[in-house]
Amino acid sequence: MLTPSSIKYVWSFIREVSGIPSELPINLIYGDFQLKEGDNGISVNVFRARNSQWEVLIDQAKKSVFWIKTENILPKGETTQISVEIPIFFKNPYVERNHLITYISENHILEINFDILGICFFMLSRWEEIINDTRDNHGRFPVKNSVAYQVGFLEQPIVDEIAIILGKWIKVTHSNIKLNNSQFRVQISHDIDHLNKKGNSVVKFLSLIKDYYTNPDFHIIWEDFKHIWKGHGIYPYFWSAQELVKWANHMSYKPFFYLMSSEKSKFNEGYNPNFLGFADFIKAVKNSGFSIGLHAGYDTMLDSDLMAAEKQKLEKAADVKIDNVRQHYLRLDIPTTWRIWAKVGLIHDSSMGYSEASGFRCGTCHPFKLFDIGNNVILPVIEEPLIVMDVTLFGYKKFNRDTGIRKIFELAKKCQAVGGIFSLLWHNTSIIHTQQRWGEDYYHFVSKLLNEEF
Repeated sequence: MLTPSSIKYVWSFIREVSGIPSELPINLIYGDFQLKEGDNGISVNVFRARNSQWEVLIDQAKKSVFWIKTENILPKGETTQISVEIPIFFKNPYVERNHLITYISENHILEINFDILGICFFMLSRWEEIINDTRDNHGRFPVKNSVAYQVGFLEQPIVDEIAIILGKWIKVTHSNIKLNNSQFRVQISHDIDHLNKKGNSVVKFLSLIKDYYTNPDFHIIWEDFKHIWKGHGIYPYFWSAQELVKWANHMSYKPFFYLMSSEKSKFNEGYNPNFLGFADFIKAVKNSGFSIGLHAGYDTMLDSDLMAAEKQKLEKAADVKIDNVRQHYLRLDIPTTWRIWAKVGLIHDSSMGYSEASGFRCGTCHPFKLFDIGNNVILPVIEEPLIVMDVTLFGYKKFNRDTGIRKIFELAKKCQAVGGIFSLLWHNTSIIHTQQRWGEDYYHFVSKLLNEEF
């Protein structure tokens, strides 16, 4: 299933996350593929899964995966902060579970009897999304069709955890080496789907009344009234975007602001980046040292010309080069959208999360380069996976605020355990109106996130 190029790609990423020094020679033996780095290096012999095991995994995910206590595949006496149990698939069928990883000291060989390269490539490449043509009403791959969701490890960074386990074993074979583990950090981003003050006031007012009827919260009604009185508009989108800039400055974090330049349509709000006031907002963002990215419109998923046009329009309006992107509605088609990003010069993305569920769509919270299976090449696009989106919590999952905040902290802690990046998306619409109380909580829980108080 894996080509020489994809083997080198995934092995390089595993080594990087594991913290194994690049100067330490390791001779990889993976089926009939060998990657020799030095005569005196340790040999790591990894079982290579058959193609049929990949196919069975898709058809019978729950039957193809078993769980094992992490302590049972760590070197004796070693501990980590990662998950208590690890899902194992692509196992050597001729080896017992208690011999999944064995170090043969006299031969200096580390035997790994499940396909760690296959597991990691399966997650990073999103192979299952390419071969499965099931899509939701927005043309997205549904989380419920993913193996991680079906088996129950979506909320585990299993690629990172496998890498850390490997690092622990290499540390046993070379006790004097120091692992170069990465440092945990929080990355907050804001998708600005709505920004204009203008619009049909009658329609907006009727919508407001409807929301009050379904959610009769006097506190929200009072806050909305104050915004209208102060001239922020019936829906204070512009004010809320400005407020996020102020909060970021006050709490000293550096967010990404993803802005739109799409034409108005059914699923694009269509604010014009040339409208009065946008220049002041951009100035505030740039003067604060915050990054600006393209929030690519709903219809860009398969259209490179439209993607390029939106990018150019935003660059002109903001007077800044744009190379960061996140897809509106997290709507993308793999590998087509990945190729479009590369083609138009968008080299950093943070769209790889599910709308319906939080967690680790790619099995990692570390940045990685995308791999195009169809063309068998590494793309010049770095993915920083999205871990939690606000709308997932209170929209799709219908969590109350306590449960939602607890979920944020749980996933942040898992990113911390593997030295990754906890990527949190919070819209400017999620601090006002029906999400007013979430906005009030946001200011406090972000402060705790940044101080790692979770």
